[in-house]
Amino acid sequence: MELGSCFKTYEDFKECFSAYKKENRCSFILRDCVSVRFHNLNHGTSIREDILYVQVKFVCIRTQSNSRKRTAEADMCPAYLLLQYNEKLDRLCVSELNTQHIHVNSKTTGPKGAATGKSQKTACQQKPQPAQPAIKTDLGTAEKSLVEPSFCSDKVQAPSEPEQEGLTPSDLAKIAKVMRNFLKVDVGSMASFSVGSSQDLDRLSFQSSKMSDLFIRFPENLLLHRVENAQGHILYAFLVESKEREGRVVHFAVLRAETATSVAKMLSIFTEFNSDWPKVKVVFVDPSFPHRAILQEIFPAARILLSIYHTTRLLEKKLHRSSADPSFKRLMKEALREAVFVTSEASLQNLCHMSQALLDEQLFSFLQAHWFSCELLWYMHVRKGLHACNTYMDSLDVVTSKVSSLFREQQSLLDCILRFVDYIDFFNTKGLKNLPTAPPKLKRARSASMTPKSKKAFGTCWGSLSRLSGQEAKLEPQQVQVPQQQPQGQPSHGGMLDSLRQSGSDLAYKLCHNEWAVVQNSTHLVDVAGSSVDVQLLEDSHQVSKDGCSCSCSFQQWYHLPCRHILALLHTSQKPVGETMVCRRWQKRYQHLLGPSGELQDPFVIPNTGQPGKQGRNNMIQDLSRELANLLMQSEGPELEERCSTLRKIVDIWAAPCQVSEPSQQPGDFKDVGRLPFLWGKQEEGEGLTPAGVTIHN
Repeated sequence: MELGSCFKTYEDFKECFSAYKKENRCSFILRDCVSVRFHNLNHGTSIREDILYVQVKFVCIRTQSNSRKRTAEADMCPAYLLLQYNEKLDRLCVSELNTQHIHVNSKTTGPKGAATGKSQKTACQQKPQPAQPAIKTDLGTAEKSLVEPSFCSDKVQAPSEPEQEGLTPSDLAKIAKVMRNFLKVDVGSMASFSVGSSQDLDRLSFQSSKMSDLFIRFPENLLLHRVENAQGHILYAFLVESKEREGRVVHFAVLRAETATSVAKMLSIFTEFNSDWPKVKVVFVDPSFPHRAILQEIFPAARILLSIYHTTRLLEKKLHRSSADPSFKRLMKEALREAVFVTSEASLQNLCHMSQALLDEQLFSFLQAHWFSCELLWYMHVRKGLHACNTYMDSLDVVTSKVSSLFREQQSLLDCILRFVDYIDFFNTKGLKNLPTAPPKLKRARSASMTPKSKKAFGTCWGSLSRLSGQEAKLEPQQVQVPQQQPQGQPSHGGMLDSLRQSGSDLAYKLCHNEWAVVQNSTHLVDVAGSSVDVQLLEDSHQVSKDGCSCSCSFQQWYHLPCRHILALLHTSQKPVGETMVCRRWQKRYQHLLGPSGELQDPFVIPNTGQPGKQGRNNMIQDLSRELANLLMQSEGPELEERCSTLRKIVDIWAAPCQVSEPSQQPGDFKDVGRLPFLWGKQEEGEGLTPAGVTIHN
């Protein structure tokens, strides 16, 4: 691995990088990345899917430790590797490489807490070391479920080796001390571990308070990600799907050996930690998960489905290792991409047909029964939409890569546990942002009377998202606060929002003023990236249009008001809030259409003429008018014109005098309008047409 090394695919790089890490006895973890799918979707390019990332950065695993450092000196190792896609060469190239590792090696404390040594900083160049032999334990066929698809195992079977020595009593005491400190520092966190008859650690389960909050907010869909290291230890990561359609870790469990009993205990501990477990509707598992019956017993009301993410990665791995000709591989990759990201009945049938030629009969039959033909699975998937499917798959790529690399690269179970506790909230930080091509501008928004405040350590105590709202932002250790004086003539927060106060409603002004308060008390990065401007607060990055009328954050998408990212952009460019940035619903000149609670008032009242059936028809017209007004109030520009033109025709047809004539069609005799997309998907229980009179809020 050298500066300038090129690779045709990401898999080629991964193989070389893994050999490099084993040879040099070093550990790296994925830090930031821009996926090919994300880049193609946002820039209209068509880079090959097997490139996977157009830019990805790996840092030494000891570069940062999130929240629970027990030493005063931070461990800031500068070693890193930056891999970028070169469009001219059509290759992934190592554009930046630093192999100089600088670590702070702290001696462990004795059983009574006395320090046995002092911290010592060491700088070392990587030296070749013999690779550790891969050791795996045979779990035994008796413990495997009858439905276990043994064909899904892609592990390379190593010769039988004696198992590594277990944890010593001092190691167990150290783990107990670390977990007590973990529970003390993070109020609301949970942990549990059990020691077997051999006085060795059998199981460890833990989750932070932030993870608990995430599961409370998003309990419906649960995904299990399984990782096995060279010593035969098993890690299970429990993930949920957030509102932004991103995978988030909510629980970790480490097993010394995977048996039916240990898995059942692991799942039971998860339900004890999370009282909302009955709300789980679907559990997604890897095709090789061997304990589906136990999982169904613990979650009796949930459906156990194959994970689209894990099954897709399995098919990609099988295709990569196959000896098929390049043209078939290319067509298969395209079929897989269409089935996952442009899902339709035809694309699934095409992928199923091609997979039959690639997979053995047993694996193909299993996937055909539980994956290709599972209508509920694909119905839930297509409801996300194209962009959300990309976001979901990319986020799982990042999270699972972090989890797998950290678990597999540790030399002992003790080191692994200590690392995971130390990095507990690092797995849910965002890494899918568009990395800026130029150094971003670091600005601190504060009034002239404000004095600089000292920053707390990043991630000292993570609370729920609701408790973080409106509080002071936290900086990563790598970021440096640069106090800047307010430029002369730059508008204050009052001047910037004055136009909104004059033209908008009081509620609109209050909401934006709250957003501005967050901007004032945080450090934000503003940088031009292509056709949009990247505005970042805290660790999140969102795309703001250059005119400031739209942003990808949930606040702006929901309320159609200038959010904190738009306000930060306006603050940087010294511009006020424009009328086009505020939805009509919030503008004063449209407030007469709204009731005291913000609901739409009836635009007109049709008098009752006393004719039979007229009253019910008039009520339907009023309900429809309310819905149309609601739609028009929440749209702008070309979308507004298109809606006005279409809906005006509907209203004219509906409001026309009733023609008394014999019906030409019997009830249920509908005109065939062709096959609409996804009509083959079944509707969920309680799902149907919106009842009349219900106002649809944006």
